Amino acid sequence: MKTANCSDLMKLSIPAVRYALAKGLSERYGMDQSRIALSLGITQAAVNKYLSDKCSANISKLGKAAYASGIVGDDMLDAASSADTKKLNRMIDRAASGKAMIDLVGKKLGMKVALLA
Repeated sequence: MKTANCSDLMKLSIPAVRYALAKGLSERYGMDQSRIALSLGITQAAVNKYLSDKCSANISKLGKAAYASGIVGDDMLDAASSADTKKLNRMIDRAASGKAMIDLVGKKLGMKVALLA
């Protein structure tokens, strides 16, 4: 099993959370790519990659699992749809670095995350 450090985890998990949010905002709220990009603080091109599944397979896999497992839930979608950027960024950071996401990386990607004590 490959070991990932915290930096590796964040390089996968933050985009995965954004992927899940972009999908949820598009499907649930019918938001267009420009509005999603503005809400998430990313480019419209990044949103397009997420919505068309042209991002890396690992990000897509983690994003779908994060959405299905509730790591990205209604509270985050509501914050994103209301454009509460500060609150949303705190939620993204918390979700991306939380135990549930660490467990998801291990389960979906077969990686062990080495955390500093």
